[in-house]
Amino acid sequence: MLSVRLYLPQTGPPRASNVETIKTKEEVPTFLCRNHSANPINSALKPIHLGWIAEKAPSRYAEMAVLLTSILESRTCPINLHFAVDVSSQATIQGFLGDLISRKDLHLKVHFHSIDRVQQTLKDLETSFSSRWALYKTSPELVFPSELDDILLLDSDMMVLTDVCPAYYRLQKDVANTCALIAPEYEQWSAYAPNNQHAMLAAPLKPEHEHYDPNVKMYGMNSGTIMSNLAMMRKVNWTDTWMTLVHQSPWSTYPNLLEFGDQNVLNLVAKIYPNLVSSMSFDYNYLAHIAKFGVSLKTHVDDVVIVHGSSGHFRNSDLDFVKHVWWRFMPNVTGRETLMQYHGSHRPEYLRGFAAARQTCYNERVNIRDFIKTSTEYKF
Repeated sequence: MLSVRLYLPQTGPPRASNVETIKTKEEVPTFLCRNHSANPINSALKPIHLGWIAEKAPSRYAEMAVLLTSILESRTCPINLHFAVDVSSQATIQGFLGDLISRKDLHLKVHFHSIDRVQQTLKDLETSFSSRWALYKTSPELVFPSELDDILLLDSDMMVLTDVCPAYYRLQKDVANTCALIAPEYEQWSAYAPNNQHAMLAAPLKPEHEHYDPNVKMYGMNSGTIMSNLAMMRKVNWTDTWMTLVHQSPWSTYPNLLEFGDQNVLNLVAKIYPNLVSSMSFDYNYLAHIAKFGVSLKTHVDDVVIVHGSSGHFRNSDLDFVKHVWWRFMPNVTGRETLMQYHGSHRPEYLRGFAAARQTCYNERVNIRDFIKTSTEYKF
């Protein structure tokens, strides 16, 4: 099992208080720069629910570290993190979040869920994707408890650029009358663009989502981010609906229908039943590698909420976003040699030597949009 430890620089002697739980003469290690006494959570806000359905992938533990850091550093509302993961990953995540879970001032709840029901329901379906767990994302109402009405499902290779709470509240309203919202893919990357592999499955997009940049046409949808209305899914018998569809002609003989796990299925449902699945803005699943096609994040950064390092772009990339933004949220990670690729030359000095002040680190992270927007040195 991979062991992940995340530490902050020591910033002085510990304070005995009801806010910070002190176990020894030193502060309890944490991966956040945020001082919650100075930057508290607004407990009056409605809690949000973020979820992951994934099996262990050692090369992605560090990505999850960055994602959780970016979420918890800037969020203003109470938050519930839901994990449907394998046993090894559960132990890693619990060790990873550590004492944060027990701190009442953080208004953070962590839940682990079984995949037994969805695994049994989908056992006869085959996917050529690298993990069957991607297929399980198609039926979140079989994974999460009946008292949970909605959830924002995320891939692990993501990070947020701002407080995720207002975005969640907006999506919660937008998904109220449908089962799921998914962000589109851009033409140069999309398997659903005309003449590409799965053009026949291309989901219809809302008119405001058909273009992102004036010169960038969007086709189909990428399931890295899924806003799921679990209550509506239960009401319409969601899993029965999509499973019946994929077993009907002509889709029952469509080649590689389940190639991407959930993604083709969600596009197909949106195509046939547009009242059940619809599009949301690319800003909730901004694919980092779009920079290679001349689209500037600087132009859109005030709107972008979630950046997705799809297809390994956070792990092996020369993108300036990875070097000079993503790395600022990378905690000190130790573990298997497979993670050593993250210990590169782009780690900021305050994370390399743990010498910077906690407030400096926090300010840089919560103002990361301003850094992207005003930087003249890097191509974002």
